[in-house]
Amino acid sequence: MPTPSRRGGPAGSTTGACWATSGGVLSETCGGAGGNKSIAGSTGWTDYRLAGDVRIDSGAQAGFVVRASDPGQGADALDGYYIGVSSRRIVLGEQNGAWKELAQTAVPGGLATGRWYHLTVKAVGCALTVTGRPSGSPAPPTGFTYQDPDCSFTRGAIGVRDQAGTASWRHLTVTGSG
Repeated sequence: MPTPSRRGGPAGSTTGACWATSGGVLSETCGGAGGNKSIAGSTGWTDYRLAGDVRIDSGAQAGFVVRASDPGQGADALDGYYIGVSSRRIVLGEQNGAWKELAQTAVPGGLATGRWYHLTVKAVGCALTVTGRPSGSPAPPTGFTYQDPDCSFTRGAIGVRDQAGTASWRHLTVTGSG
């Protein structure tokens, strides 16, 4: 993910928000309903796996974006998929100037604010496989595979995003997948 620039924000493509890094943790500390995001990687990336930990520090939801391009200011201002956690569920949605929920599953036992949650997203062809569980938990992950009938986004960068609150991310990895 982007690292701090000399101006105090992360290098790379970021929109809105207040970004900080400390001890290997990237945090968005201003919150708001603007869909704050930080994007890294190449818009030419196709099949890959993104994994890492997300923590909702306050508010409603946070997670990853995959196959992202054309990020801008605003909640749904990018082309790509958003995979997020909230207090009760994991959600997959499409963003292209508007929000369209594609799939979701309940988080067994819920997700407490301030607790790390491990998410994995595998994007191969038109399929997105999403799994999640509390970080460090021996419990099997919960998740789903969604086959996009429109195959809306087949390439794009990765990123992090929050909505209506603040969040932090750590241990992010992206690897080729096929």
